[in-house]
Amino acid sequence: MAKKPPPGFNTPFANLSRPAAPAPEAKPPAPPAPPRAKKTAPPAPAKPADAPFSDEDQRVFEQAMFGVKPLSPAVRRQRAAGPVPPPAPRRSRAASDEALARADLADLVQTHDRFVLDEVGESVSGLAPGIDRKLLQRLRAGDYPVQAELDLHQRSRAAAGVELERFLARARAEGQRCVLVIHGRGLNSGPEGPVLVRATRDWLTQGPLRKHVLAFASAPPERGGTGAMLVLLRRPPA
Repeated sequence: MAKKPPPGFNTPFANLSRPAAPAPEAKPPAPPAPPRAKKTAPPAPAKPADAPFSDEDQRVFEQAMFGVKPLSPAVRRQRAAGPVPPPAPRRSRAASDEALARADLADLVQTHDRFVLDEVGESVSGLAPGIDRKLLQRLRAGDYPVQAELDLHQRSRAAAGVELERFLARARAEGQRCVLVIHGRGLNSGPEGPVLVRATRDWLTQGPLRKHVLAFASAPPERGGTGAMLVLLRRPPA
């Protein structure tokens, strides 16, 4: 019978002590996470102390202005120049018809005397020789509706005379009875004074233009006042 090998025969180093395994290095603790900031809405911009409107005022203003269109440059310049004069009062059809009838009767008068002139301050009027003064009164009252206008602003004296002659001849040929000639008041004239005011009066009463005219008078305020003249024309030549 085989003998058992003595203990430790196959494990000669079994009794030797094994070195202890080194302990694992301890990791430093992780730093604490910073607290998460709460999400908040950005603060509304502060209104300046002198803000003219509150939010509610601004909303009401925008609603009130909805659909409003800005004024054109021409209208803004007119508003800046001053209040717009009221429109000329409309005369009755009967008054206009009667005035035209008087003008037709006066048209039969043909004399070569001088025009009868009447000047009071800046206002001027003229009546053809032999014509009833009631015709001039009706002209001033607006019984004759204005059918054409001529503006002589920014023209020289010579150019204005030519333009006025053409205008009156054309208006009379077309059967127009009452026209408005705008000559201005000559406020920026030189030492000679308002040139076109006197020139227009002379043209209407002398030379070839007088044959077209029955009467003339400074316009009412709503038509330009002393810066314009209403001119009553004769009937078209036969």
